[in-house]
Amino acid sequence: MNLQYFLGTIRHSYRRSFSENQEIYMRALNLSALILIIVGGVNWLLVGAADFDLVATLFGGQDTTPRPSFTS
Repeated sequence: MNLQYFLGTIRHSYRRSFSENQEIYMRALNLSALILIIVGGVNWLLVGAADFDLVATLFGGQDTTPRPSFTS
């Protein structure tokens, strides 16, 4: 393997088209949204079933504000 081939390989790996970069960013955004949806769903499941707010416990609770009650 010569140096010219190695440098050409490195340069080529950094050259991506706009659509390839956009696909990478969209995958990251979709993964972030999926994680937030799953955490929110689990949190609301715990709030409804066990009256336990996981997000408030992890990131500091809402001790002074009253908790809304949703009735149908």
